[in-house]
Amino acid sequence: MISRFQESETSDEAIYQAITGFMSKHLPTKTEKDKLKRQLQRGETLVILDKFEVSIDIKNNKQRVSIPCLDETAASVTHDVLGNNESLLEGGQWGAGRLIVRLEGKTNVIELIEFHPMQSGKVNLKQLIAAREQFTTREWIAFILRAMGYEPFAYSEAEQNNLILRLLPLVQNNLNMMELAPKGTGKSFIYSNLSRHVYLNSGGGLTPAQFFKNLNTKAVGLLAKNDVLVLDEGQSISFKGVDDIHAKFKDYLESGHYTIGGDKITSECGLMAIFHAPFRFVDSLVHPKNAALKRDLRKYYLAIRPLLR
Repeated sequence: MISRFQESETSDEAIYQAITGFMSKHLPTKTEKDKLKRQLQRGETLVILDKFEVSIDIKNNKQRVSIPCLDETAASVTHDVLGNNESLLEGGQWGAGRLIVRLEGKTNVIELIEFHPMQSGKVNLKQLIAAREQFTTREWIAFILRAMGYEPFAYSEAEQNNLILRLLPLVQNNLNMMELAPKGTGKSFIYSNLSRHVYLNSGGGLTPAQFFKNLNTKAVGLLAKNDVLVLDEGQSISFKGVDDIHAKFKDYLESGHYTIGGDKITSECGLMAIFHAPFRFVDSLVHPKNAALKRDLRKYYLAIRPLLR
């Protein structure tokens, strides 16, 4: 987005004001959805920033677009937009979309007629490898931490090393980890902001259909369509149909695949379990905040034991 507003003679402050002004105008909140729909209903063209995702409806020969800020799951998209942005079919993509309402038979439908991606859809590994050679190891770690949203020099080298450990499930297939840390330490921040291939579940219940496959809709579950499944607020998660989850998840942890409804599904998805734990720092060392931590550790383990036993 910076490159879209950056010009050789433009000051950093002017660029900042242009970007924040654009986002304020085109990045709506959930409370504004009916106001935006009203604008479309009046025949206005609307440009919004959101994560657009396209699914194909073979039966009805349709392309369905989901637009989260409008709570819309059945919008339409032009063939030109879809042809030029196939990443919309690969888990969706953040970008600026131009929307209109048009008549389809006797029904009004919202249509995506223009799309400009606001994130890199592809990674050039050769360029990254060549760039890496220009950095020392500590400089490269600092670069990675800034990409994660951290200021590297606010942390010691040991703390920097611990922070980048959070990326391991994103680069190592089928890696399962658990993190315990106090509130406000950024445990879930990178997982909700760094990659569209990560699913963050913030507490609540999970069913076998969500985990593995919905036998009614035939949609594959979270393990099959993500690189990492993050269980945030792990101590508050409940599992519905735990006996079914036990067997399939044990099979998945051992072999990287599971069987459901006659289908054998293989995945490289890793599991990251996140828990709030009371710690304090004394002389730069981490100590339990109270003697109840051992009890809490057992509680955290029991919270996810349905997946592991």
